[in-house]
Formats: sequence, C-alpha cells, structure tokens
Amino acid sequence: MRRTRETDLAIIYAWYRDPETAKRAGCFVADNYSEFALHYRSLLDSTNARCYVLCQGGECVGLAEIRAIGGYSGTFQGEAVLWLGSKRGVGLGICAIALLLEQAFEVENLDRLWWWVDRRNAAMLTVCLKLGFREVLPDTVMTATTRYFEISRNEYDLFVDHRVLVRYHQKERR
Repeated sequence: MRRTRETDLAIIYAWYRDPETAKRAGCFVADNYSEFALHYRSLLDSTNARCYVLCQGGECVGLAEIRAIGGYSGTFQGEAVLWLGSKRGVGLGICAIALLLEQAFEVENLDRLWWWVDRRNAAMLTVCLKLGFREVLPDTVMTATTRYFEISRNEYDLFVDHRVLVRYHQKERR
C-alpha cells in the first residue's frame, strides 16, 4: 500500500466507471474524467483525507481511503473507503482493510474509524466482522442497501493483541 499519486488517476477512474466495482463499493460514479479528476484531486490535496493505492506485483489493484479525518466530540475520527479493481475474491479485501486499520490507528492516530458497507457485498460484510468492526445502527435506521460499522482504537488494540496471541499459540503447538 502506498500513497496515491496523480499518475494513478486514470486506473482509478476505470474502476469508478466499472458497474460491478461501483455496485460493490456503493459509491458515487463520476459522469466524466474531468469531474472525477477534480473530485479526486481535492481528496489528494486535502488535509482531511489520506488516499492509498493497493499494489500487487507492481500493479495497482485497489484503492483505500480514510476520509473526513478530524475531531468530533473530543475524539479524532475518520471514515474508510475501499475499492478493489479486478482482483476480487482472492483475499485482497481483508489484507487491504487490515493495512488501512493499521494506517488509521498507528500512523494517523485516530480514535475511531467508520465504515459504510453495501449490504449486497457479503464478502466485505464478513471481512468487517472478522477484523473487529461492529455494526452500530440497527437496519431500521439504515438505507435499504447500506450497513454502518465502526471500530475504536481500544477495539483495534484488543483485536491485534488477540491475533498476536493466537498466532503465538499456533506456533507453540507445532
């Protein structure tokens, strides 16, 4: 995972234009490249967003963002966004979100991270729960297509500590 560069915009735009990717991500799709580039450059220049591309074998295969970084109610919070290009269904999502969580809590020093997930994206719903996110609003409050999750720094720390202990005990048994 590395910071997004201006030279990455063309491939990211192709993902935005792909109907399957857009459906899974549940996000806005720009009508044209100029509109997209203007929107995305504002994210790249923003102090309230961090944009990353996910690379595998030198190829850009996804996009991860932490948006709306700022203080709310005495805490430092952000909202996560993930787009995967053509490499869906191979475990990249769980790796990407794990890296994004590390970035959010270890580098950006957030207290809480929010995540909107399209309810049709069963794989991402499973990944959120596996990585320690919890659903924060009942279905009656959400739209028909979206579920809302969050994870706090404390929950992340407990989850990381638990994973480290599980790996340690698995190695001890071998």
